[in-house]
Amino acid sequence: MREFRRALLLGIVAGFPLAGVACCERSDLVGAEGVVVSPATLDFGAIDVGTALTKTLTVSNGGAAPLNLMNVTIAEQDGDAGPVQFSVVGFTPPVPVDPAAEVQLSISFGPTVLGPHVATLTLTTDAAQGTPVEVALTGSGLEPVTVPPGDAGPVPDAGPVPDAGPPQNPAGCADGTREGFTDQQTYPDIAACSGAWSVPGLFGIAPACGNQGGNDGPHADGNGCASSDLCAAGWHVCLGSQEVAADTNGAGCAGGLPSVSSGPGLFFAVAQHSCNDSVCDASGASCSVGDDDNDIFGCAAPNSQLGNVPSSGQGCGVLDADFASEQPNSCGWNQAMPPNGPWSCQGSNSYDEGDWVTKDGCQGNSCCTSNNCYGNTAPLGPSDEGGVLCCRDP
Repeated sequence: MREFRRALLLGIVAGFPLAGVACCERSDLVGAEGVVVSPATLDFGAIDVGTALTKTLTVSNGGAAPLNLMNVTIAEQDGDAGPVQFSVVGFTPPVPVDPAAEVQLSISFGPTVLGPHVATLTLTTDAAQGTPVEVALTGSGLEPVTVPPGDAGPVPDAGPVPDAGPPQNPAGCADGTREGFTDQQTYPDIAACSGAWSVPGLFGIAPACGNQGGNDGPHADGNGCASSDLCAAGWHVCLGSQEVAADTNGAGCAGGLPSVSSGPGLFFAVAQHSCNDSVCDASGASCSVGDDDNDIFGCAAPNSQLGNVPSSGQGCGVLDADFASEQPNSCGWNQAMPPNGPWSCQGSNSYDEGDWVTKDGCQGNSCCTSNNCYGNTAPLGPSDEGGVLCCRDP
């Protein structure tokens, strides 16, 4: 199996309204040719040395012509307490930005030295006569707290301690509640977990908000979370049809998800490699370059309107649904897409939806308010349209 992609964290959102931006008292930076960076400063606060935190900058094109992000550099400022460990995650230039569109740039802070850290991020484009835009980065490294062991005297021998196994959350979902495969005795190693995430992708993405995602978790809005944050510690986004088959004793999606009676339904995604035309492939090795994570595969609840049914010739095994589209920046032709619904596949390559997919948190039932929501009479909220399948770590 090929090495999974790590931290591919750049997503493009079309249709961002930029008209009427005020000239003063703004929280963003405006560069030449209408380039807008928000926020104007990025403060990571104080975190322990040896840990890392990722935050997002939004770069918008308020001009009339397309442009490309060409370079992002970070330099520490004089008087810093040590080497600044701010870094740009997953940026591969050039990154195109159409007029009235925006991209999200992920910045990581991982201090290795105690004390305050200050740096300047400089962003350049290929816009004619464009000048660099600078963003201030701040953060501080804290000394991790360690509690010395006290002298409690000799410990009496209580005999052998039984092996309780790894300290894993049996629910499998980070918020402690399963939306599918709810019988933990029948399904001890797989769980369907509803929720949202803003860090794009399904393949090998490390948790970004401390496994605190999920529709009932502290980060129900999904902001700053990855798909893996919907899974509890000791669990991961299931690795395609083979792992789903193994963890369901061959049953796959059948019988593991509740039937739905109205609305779009439920879809739970997995990290399944595939080639063009939704042909599943265990490693992606047989696909053309840039086409090895084509479309999004998983399990759909009975009677769902979400997803297409893969044919037997597509080799997707026990998986019974996929989001498939040849339309740029789209998960699928029949899905409730923004602003109508939560699933989004906006990226630089429309044939690698598995690397770009995100899901909106729909806080306050905010999704799908402008039409009939694909048969649903009420707006969509945090628990709607599913999330990911989580499998227990080996």
